[in-house]
Amino acid sequence: MTQSIQQKGNKNEKDIGSDDDRPAGSGSAAAKTWVLTNAEEGMDKGNWQINSDQLKVKDHAFSIEQKVLHGGKQEGSKILTIHSKDGLTITLSPTRGMNLLRIEVSAAGWAGIRRLKRSSTRRLSTWKAAMASAGWKDSTR
Repeated sequence: MTQSIQQKGNKNEKDIGSDDDRPAGSGSAAAKTWVLTNAEEGMDKGNWQINSDQLKVKDHAFSIEQKVLHGGKQEGSKILTIHSKDGLTITLSPTRGMNLLRIEVSAAGWAGIRRLKRSSTRRLSTWKAAMASAGWKDSTR
C-alpha cells in the first residue's frame, strides 16, 4: 500500500495537464507527491505536516497533517486532516481504506464513527460488524 499527497515542485514532480487541457476559468493546477507510507519499501513517515506557508501558496491558507494514533485498539491507525483557514476540515483514515471520518464546515459537521479502531482488531464475520467498520450506525436496536 502506498499513500501519497500531491503538490508540484520536487524531484517527484508530475504535471497533471497543461493549461491548454483545462477548461476556461479553471486556473492553474499543479501536483507534488509526498509518499507518507510505502509497505513494499517498509517506509512510514509517521507524524507529518505541511502548510500553505511552507509551499509558498499565497491565495489560500491550508494545512495537511498526518497523526499516528497510540493506545488500545487504535494503536498504529492514522488520521489525515486537511484544514482550510476558511473553516473547512476534512479528516480521513489511510489505514481504513481512506475512509472519510469527519467533515466540518465552521459550526456544522458530519462524523461517521466516534472512535477509530485498527482494522485488524475488528471481526467482520457479521453483516452488522461489516457495516460498523464502514462507519454506519446500527439503528435496529
